[in-house]
Amino acid sequence: MSTHTTTRLAHLAGLMSAVFIAACGGGTDTPATSPAPAPAPAPAPSPSAGSLSCDTTLFVAGAAVSTPTATQLSAYAGTYSGNEGAFGPNPGDPFVASAAAAFVLDAAGSSTYNGTVATLSSACIETTASAGGSTERLVLHFSGAGHFDIDSTAPGSALTGIKPGSSDVVVRATKAAAPAPAPAPAASSPAPAASAPSPAPAPAGAITRYLDFAAAAPSTPRQVAPSGALAWLAGSYHGRSTAGPCSVTIGADGNVSASMNGNNQSAALDGDSGDTWILLPSNSMSFGVNAVSAGQGVILTGYGNRLALVEMAGVLDKCAIAFKSATSLTMALSSTPPLPVKSNGLLASDLPAFLVGSHSGYAVGNIFFPRTTPQACSLQVAADGTVVLSSGSSSYTAQISGGTTSGDTDKSAVDRLSAYAALTGARDWTWRVDAQSPSGANTVEVLIELAHNGERSQVSYASAQVKPTVGGLASQAEVCYFPN
Repeated sequence: MSTHTTTRLAHLAGLMSAVFIAACGGGTDTPATSPAPAPAPAPAPSPSAGSLSCDTTLFVAGAAVSTPTATQLSAYAGTYSGNEGAFGPNPGDPFVASAAAAFVLDAAGSSTYNGTVATLSSACIETTASAGGSTERLVLHFSGAGHFDIDSTAPGSALTGIKPGSSDVVVRATKAAAPAPAPAPAASSPAPAASAPSPAPAPAGAITRYLDFAAAAPSTPRQVAPSGALAWLAGSYHGRSTAGPCSVTIGADGNVSASMNGNNQSAALDGDSGDTWILLPSNSMSFGVNAVSAGQGVILTGYGNRLALVEMAGVLDKCAIAFKSATSLTMALSSTPPLPVKSNGLLASDLPAFLVGSHSGYAVGNIFFPRTTPQACSLQVAADGTVVLSSGSSSYTAQISGGTTSGDTDKSAVDRLSAYAALTGARDWTWRVDAQSPSGANTVEVLIELAHNGERSQVSYASAQVKPTVGGLASQAEVCYFPN
């Protein structure tokens, strides 16, 4: 059981499935009860680390935490280098770096992150019981938001946590070893092999969160996009065109490269008048970013925080984007559907395992029920077939229970519900789940779109409405998109 409070756990919820953060515990040894000789004079207490203190309210009651001594803090001091980025929404999804990360902690307790002062609000040594006796880690919290865990004092020790000033940007880094003198090269020694280049870091002021992008992008007319406009979307994405697999890789520095139907093109957000961005709230928060270079261009279109479509200059086709993945995907179509296809009578036991659980995305509205800004939404699917789509104060609940009557028809189909409905490339890898439940003279309906090809499976879209069971228009509705 972790000794951290739920506030701290909430920050780490997106990484618990992929970052090895050991459970925290600890306590003191039981004192001996047998008589003992008079003790020697107690040594002077170790000095604490400057003005730093440990905020014990950030841990559960009884946690074995204390303010680090000057000696302890000095042992953790050093430079930690790595990356910031994010994990995918599903357990086991890889970490995708979006920018470089450099954290420097000195022996006095001062720190910087990527060259900017990062003020600490709490520093704690957390002691955890283990088979070998006990282990210690340094837990740092920053003023405002963000926290780091450093698992040991040795070179190469891991730093994990949330970027200072952020609530969701993940940081992974390791402690650099002290520099050692380079040995004299042997006359016959071959030149060392070149290492693979690291992803280019995001430029200063880059937009690293979707909500910041939505707030900054112009609604009309299109304007020249800053070079860091795509940092929040950095990574590799895979999908299908009418001819087969296609893909796009987006760099945090604004470089974009796409491949479709045997064509490869690259461009960058470098201030060209054709490098534009836009966001249309009335059209389900659709966004568009164009990156152009001489004779080449890549057009990105998405809804909420989901990338849905890629187009390329001179290529008369569209790439329907399905999954974000750091490793290559074949995007071959699956011969096995994720659930039985039923025109009615769908049961809770028919639902695929990946659908059962919680899914987080953004509510974006639609043309009839528009939003001015996106809002976080969640889809909860229980093993008993209860489906709840929530955003803000609105909540829609329906039950998949084998319904076969009007106003209570539970069904599934090979179908495209979202923006994919207009994309031929999305054919045969999207499925639909329809949950209906009567509510007086109305029906509550929750529609779910599943993206599935055998390599990956996820919820891509959900919508809900309250409508008259017999005729009439919906009185309430919501639309949510979920990340790739």
